[in-house]
Amino acid sequence: MKGVINNIFLFFLILAILTALCLVAIQIVSVVTVNGSLAIWAKSTLQTPVCILCSFSALIAFAMSYLSKPAKEN
Repeated sequence: MKGVINNIFLFFLILAILTALCLVAIQIVSVVTVNGSLAIWAKSTLQTPVCILCSFSALIAFAMSYLSKPAKEN
């Protein structure tokens, strides 16, 4: 169970980081080419998916913190 949740966490984390890097790369290109509409498009298109993916990663990490605690002995 822990391994499956860990893999899901890594999937969402890597996807969030890659999407955020694409957003930043597009914005850098738009600054260099002085294309403001490209920067606005990138923000309006990619910002919401990045935030959602980061939220999924955070929720799964929170759940993992409870799963990784050892059971208390009586």
